[in-house]
Amino acid sequence: MGGATFGGIPTSCDTAVREPLQWISLAYVLLSVLIAVHVLKKRGQTHVGCQLAFLAAFWIIYLAGPLVYLVPGYCGPSPEFEVPGALVCLYGLAGFAVGSVFLSKLFRIRPLKDAGPAVAVPSGLRNKLLILGMTFLVCTRLGAVLPGLQSIFSGGQQLMGVAAVLNIWEAARLKEYRKVVLWTGLSFIFPLETIVNEGFFSFGLLLQAPVLVFAATCIGKRNYFRVGVFSMVGIYLGLSLFVTYFRDREEIRALSGGRMSSRLERVTQTFENFELFSIQKPKHLDPISGRLNQALFVGAGVSYMQTTQGWAHGSTLVTAALHIVPRILWKDKPWSGGSSLLTQYTGLVFSEGTTFAMGQVLELYVNFGPWMVFFGYVVMGALVARMDVAGSNALKTGNFQTFLYCFLIAQAIQNVGNDFIFSTGNSATGIVLVYGLQMFMRLKSRRLAASGHQPYHSPTHWPPSAPGYVDRYTPTSY
Repeated sequence: MGGATFGGIPTSCDTAVREPLQWISLAYVLLSVLIAVHVLKKRGQTHVGCQLAFLAAFWIIYLAGPLVYLVPGYCGPSPEFEVPGALVCLYGLAGFAVGSVFLSKLFRIRPLKDAGPAVAVPSGLRNKLLILGMTFLVCTRLGAVLPGLQSIFSGGQQLMGVAAVLNIWEAARLKEYRKVVLWTGLSFIFPLETIVNEGFFSFGLLLQAPVLVFAATCIGKRNYFRVGVFSMVGIYLGLSLFVTYFRDREEIRALSGGRMSSRLERVTQTFENFELFSIQKPKHLDPISGRLNQALFVGAGVSYMQTTQGWAHGSTLVTAALHIVPRILWKDKPWSGGSSLLTQYTGLVFSEGTTFAMGQVLELYVNFGPWMVFFGYVVMGALVARMDVAGSNALKTGNFQTFLYCFLIAQAIQNVGNDFIFSTGNSATGIVLVYGLQMFMRLKSRRLAASGHQPYHSPTHWPPSAPGYVDRYTPTSY
């Protein structure tokens, strides 16, 4: 792992590493298929891609790295950590499957089957979300952020992704599939922007991934095979982009904060020398086993905790729960996370300037062991499934406020590679943003009404097939 040292590193991977990983990888695939089939088997638009986006993020962060060790003749930097790390990650994926497929059935909410024609998404709402998200982005890049509101400005950038999702939904509702492709293509600006301005690829990818998954959910079942083919091509090109970026990342980051023309020129040079991914090239496999592989951290944590017994006993989770309170209201709020916390619970020592997060799996493990990982992901699976269905119901019936709440909270939970302190903080940020937008819209509607104009009102009809939502639904003005 770049900049990390812990114990001795074997020079080859023997059967003691490969054989267990084969069975664990098979379990990964079977559980992933179970979740995907459960989500996609139902008729109509019964979800907004939250569960599938979570699954995709889990694969990228935790599951792709161990698979690289199955390539004949290849051995990554720390094979002694891969099997214990991959096994604990399997606990997490199994828990998510139980929560998503089975526990979610305990909720009263059910997908709407006969909701009638989908409600149009007001262009004013879509445009305001896009402009607001871009404003937060520009202010953050220029450093024009009010003290104590950094998390609001950072989380507010997610509104650009929500705007893209709503534009894709509206285009699909009108069967304007060229616009679906257009907005899906525009989402590639997100990772490109973070590469140019920050030198990081993953930040923009986290914003783009839910957009890509949502676009796929808008395609009818008859086109699933076509979507599957395009997805495989997209995964291959994504891996190619990642290894190409990783090759030049130090040069790109060196220009961060410099002239925009210099940064664009450097990124252009990177794309001009684009490399196609090949499993026969160790230089392409090393970035995956070293960077897209937080299972390595989990394995290091397992080994370290068995030796030291220095369990967190819930302390990091309590700190994460307290992070819901905005710092502007609690200036001395406790904070813990990043490389220092990772070093504390894994023994890994990182070079100066290198920053990593523990990730959800390791954080659950260091508190109460592998069963905490399982039950923690059972809860998250059920919660994400609820958000998925509730968001879909709200979107189809015009309750866009509820959709925004569900989608933004689910996005925060989907950031599986970060510490829980960021998940709770981003969830709170999403709630504050939607509530603030709602208050702004209501104030504007009242002013329009006072001036004699008729503001837009969302439809109030909910079909009887939506138990648990009919009585609670109230129209929202935009």
